[in-house]
Amino acid sequence: MSINIKILTYSGGKSSNITLNEIDLSTSIIQLKDKIKTTLSENPSTDRQKIIFQGQIQENNKTIKEIVEKHKKEDEEITDVSFHLFIAPSKSQNNQNNQNI
Repeated sequence: MSINIKILTYSGGKSSNITLNEIDLSTSIIQLKDKIKTTLSENPSTDRQKIIFQGQIQENNKTIKEIVEKHKKEDEEITDVSFHLFIAPSKSQNNQNNQNI
């Protein structure tokens, strides 16, 4: 079974949305981060990405199914879900910001 995932991102003071269609429920968070990395133009490394669902940062080894099943109602079929993505600044961005202070 697959699901459509909407990713709401915030990075560098700006927000944007991406949609990943037909993602298998057995996909782990680290695999999702890899997909996001190749989708976003800035190619954020997986260690800079924080995937958030219902206010909680998700662990890399969790699958989408484990996360979504925990929050769905009995007999509810979920075809779309939204995650928030926070992208931490890269070390080079942090060094630039510190030099500007």
